[in-house]
Amino acid sequence: MSRKTSLPVAHATGNEELVQGRIYVAPPDYHLLVKRGYVRLVYGPKENGSRPAVDPLFRTAAKAYGRRVVGVVLSGTLDDGTLGLMEVKSFGGVAIVQDPNDALFSGMSKSAIKHVDVDHILPVSSIASTLVSLAHEPVTEEGAKTMSSENEIEIEPDIVELNGAAMREREFGKPASLACPDCGGMLYSLNDKGLLESQYNWG
Repeated sequence: MSRKTSLPVAHATGNEELVQGRIYVAPPDYHLLVKRGYVRLVYGPKENGSRPAVDPLFRTAAKAYGRRVVGVVLSGTLDDGTLGLMEVKSFGGVAIVQDPNDALFSGMSKSAIKHVDVDHILPVSSIASTLVSLAHEPVTEEGAKTMSSENEIEIEPDIVELNGAAMREREFGKPASLACPDCGGMLYSLNDKGLLESQYNWG
């Protein structure tokens, strides 16, 4: 693999401490979640047919770090990343989306732009410099959800951390009358903020 950065890049490990200047990559078949001070790997239900998926990453990062989070949606199909980017914005973070005209596949970009109050729509060549600039800007918590007032959200497990029994007790979604092709478990559909999310597998 050719190196495009001087920063260390490696697969994350379970409960690994978050360290400045390190790039964490989700290992195959595990969701990468961000907690206060560390990352967590979970073999939870797939989202939009994927594991790892970007939405759990965005959701947990937003709940853990609020305005200090920048979510970036790049080229891709369907609406992956849109709901997670909504969470980033709801906690005061910054949303960046690759310009659909610059993307090899524009579906993810167009969905994010349609449903999220995006801060920056950029060609991919401009995203890195924008991230560097944002990283050097001071962050204030005024007017945003703060961890002191949202402690219960940080402690609350993400949906991909729940097992089938816990999911059924909470009734997050409606049964979709479909079964997961991988394990045969029941699927549920969620309609969040006007966007129908792909079914979760609780088998």
